Amino acid sequence: NLLRVLDCKNEGCRAVTEQAPPLLEFLCEECRAHFEGVQAGLRSLSIPFSLQPRLVRGLDYYTRTAFEISHPALGAQSVVLGGGRYDGLAEECGGPPTPGVGFGCGIERTLLILKHLGREPHLDRRPLLFVAAVSPEERQLAQNLVARLRQEGLRVEWDLLRRSLKAQMREANRQGATLTLLLRGDLLPEQRIRAKWMADGHEEDWPLEELLPRLREAGIIRTRETP
Repeated sequence: NLLRVLDCKNEGCRAVTEQAPPLLEFLCEECRAHFEGVQAGLRSLSIPFSLQPRLVRGLDYYTRTAFEISHPALGAQSVVLGGGRYDGLAEECGGPPTPGVGFGCGIERTLLILKHLGREPHLDRRPLLFVAAVSPEERQLAQNLVARLRQEGLRVEWDLLRRSLKAQMREANRQGATLTLLLRGDLLPEQRIRAKWMADGHEEDWPLEELLPRLREAGIIRTRETP
């Protein structure tokens, strides 16, 4: 990949490319809109990020966004994970056009960070919540809700494949969810959410502002300590 010269750490390479125009100045309209959407999603989840115009992945099949995740606990070698989009890879291998995103992660580095944070892995027996949403408006709310619930120390999953509600409920069952939270268009104007107990199918409508107290009453939130 010729673009790796932009990511070269050698001082000679960097001197040659110092005046190279930034890649961000050459995005097509569609790619720029996509990249702005990625940044908007990160901001909506309060995930800090910085733009690195010289960041280049080593393989040629990457398209659009490439990324790295780092942690200061690792010192100079702070990168834990790196990846990006590769929307054309499946097609190049003879398959149908298929969107793709992936990453490589250093397991040892991840374990070092977890140890530093006092959160070493163990068998997780907390109840599982599943958040179901279909429309773009519902999915935006679901994304923020999932992040909020995870910050409360809950196990939460949601659908990333934009499947139908019926398919999402099957997935919730497959994963063994205790409770599914359904974001429905007819309830959103009232700021309400539907809670469905997967064992017996019992449903209740809860005000969004009362979600955490209701989960505590239901025994889903058992402690504020993060396992």
